[in-house]
Amino acid sequence: MSVLSGVFTGVIIILLIPGILHFTSLSVTASGYLKYVLFMSSYYVVGKSINAMTIGEIFPAGGDTKFGLKCDTITMWCFAVPLGCLVAFILKLPIPIVYLH
Repeated sequence: MSVLSGVFTGVIIILLIPGILHFTSLSVTASGYLKYVLFMSSYYVVGKSINAMTIGEIFPAGGDTKFGLKCDTITMWCFAVPLGCLVAFILKLPIPIVYLH
């Protein structure tokens, strides 16, 4: 169910991209960034739904809440945040690449 709901949500995001871009008053560059970020979010949501089901529901239901805390803390503070800072502030890569990490 989590895979199906993730795919369904991703398709909805892709279908909404033209409408979202139509109702925003952004520069050409910002509109391009928004389109790219929404497209990446459309496939990211599939993995996120699986992760939310496993880490946020299955393990805590079995009584293992510390595992989810460790997974989220380690992946966010040891990998995602430092890598994002490195890519954005030191390497100064474009916004789509920073969002991709």
